[in-house]
Amino acid sequence: MSRIKLLLFISILLAAVNAKSGDPICWVTYGQSKFVASPGIEASYLFNSYLGINLGFGLYIQNPDYLQVSSIIHEASAGFYSANIGLSSYLYKSEIHSVGIITGMKFYYGPDYRKLLYYEEGAYNIYYDGASLKPEYGLDLGVFYTYKYLSLLAKWDFARNRFRIGFGYIFK
Repeated sequence: MSRIKLLLFISILLAAVNAKSGDPICWVTYGQSKFVASPGIEASYLFNSYLGINLGFGLYIQNPDYLQVSSIIHEASAGFYSANIGLSSYLYKSEIHSVGIITGMKFYYGPDYRKLLYYEEGAYNIYYDGASLKPEYGLDLGVFYTYKYLSLLAKWDFARNRFRIGFGYIFK
């Protein structure tokens, strides 16, 4: 939790120091794992060409196969899944193309189905919800590409080893 507070403090400090405004980017994101779909939204506000802040959150929609799951801790079919806060920066920027990176902290609170057993007779896996209603923290890393007003996002988070993609718009 202290890392999140430190990142938030640094981001607010940089916002106060850099009065020069940048272009905000907003993405609609999607990630998926076994029995869980996760739509979300992320936004990045770049104060200048070198640094910005990135915020995002995701929801979960679960649809477990009850024949393959031994325990379900998150019994609701949908709810809050994840949030992230971090820093973003452009690596390359021209008039119509740009490439940037995003790095930060990831917070999860939602189902996480993990493989428990494999049955050879029926050739299927048994899963369990390994989240145990406790938050999980980790780092996430992503790249984004922009073309004129459109943007693509690809992120990997190390908290649960999940891949997330996004499609967005630059507000100029």
